[in-house]
Amino acid sequence: MGTSPEGLLHYAKEFMDAANVVADESVMASHTLIGHSIELGLKAFLLAKGIPMEQLKFKPYGHDLGYMLDAADALDLNSYVEFAADHRTAIGVLNDVYSTHGFRYYEPNTVPVPEWKTVNDVADRLVQRLREITQEASRTWNQEPA
Repeated sequence: MGTSPEGLLHYAKEFMDAANVVADESVMASHTLIGHSIELGLKAFLLAKGIPMEQLKFKPYGHDLGYMLDAADALDLNSYVEFAADHRTAIGVLNDVYSTHGFRYYEPNTVPVPEWKTVNDVADRLVQRLREITQEASRTWNQEPA
């Protein structure tokens, strides 16, 4: 049946942890990893809310953090995770580069990069505050229909 919401959130934490290891050494690597962590956190929530993984893999979701955040907001993400305006701005700035794979061939000072502390806080909030909903949704994830 594929990866459960809880499994996706676990991977989001792993990517966040990896991003923090390289944060002082590489903007390209750290922001790619934290972007993937945020992507997986949002997808974990959307999957827990019933959007099929096959749909989440492709456009309009895909790697578009802005689209996924809007979709999650429409499904009441704010009841689980609150983001301040600076968090949302940072997600937008990150998304402009991340969604187009711009960090793969990153050239310093050519594109805006969001403040590390803010995007790391976004990922951490998703990982910490979505545990319960993803665990609940995952309880029935691999059960066969009656």
